[in-house]
Amino acid sequence: MPTFFLQIWTEMNEEILNIIENFLKNTDYSLIDFILRGERNSKVLEIFVDSRNPVLIDELSLINKKIWKELQQNELSSGIIKFNVSSPGADKPFKYLWQIPKHTGRVVEIKMFSGELITGKLLKINESNNEILIENYIEKECRERVIKYENIKEIKVKISFNK
Repeated sequence: MPTFFLQIWTEMNEEILNIIENFLKNTDYSLIDFILRGERNSKVLEIFVDSRNPVLIDELSLINKKIWKELQQNELSSGIIKFNVSSPGADKPFKYLWQIPKHTGRVVEIKMFSGELITGKLLKINESNNEILIENYIEKECRERVIKYENIKEIKVKISFNK
């Protein structure tokens, strides 16, 4: 991509990011990620938000409409053929510790910076100590284990299709 177009693309990303962050300041939602991809007249903009509380489809729909209106008013919607605001989804890793507590009781998969892979039931989050308590099986024995959040490379819900 030529330097001139790269600069315009970067400025557009920054303007969109500012609109999203300014809008979300007045809600219970936080920006997890946003992706702008595609070419000049066929761009796709995906915004991923989350909340400490359950994510409600009606609220996502309202956020979608209001941010789209802001983009139009600021002349940033030109060329965007697909626009979507959603939650990250169960298959995406958590970005922040505050996202995890509402998944207590579910099985999580944790990749440690050390390379260790841990799977276990999420029991408790201690946000003040940045610790996660899980129950996992080690050598056929069920044990509770405290894991420091700063040692975690990636954590996500393990999707299971068992009944």
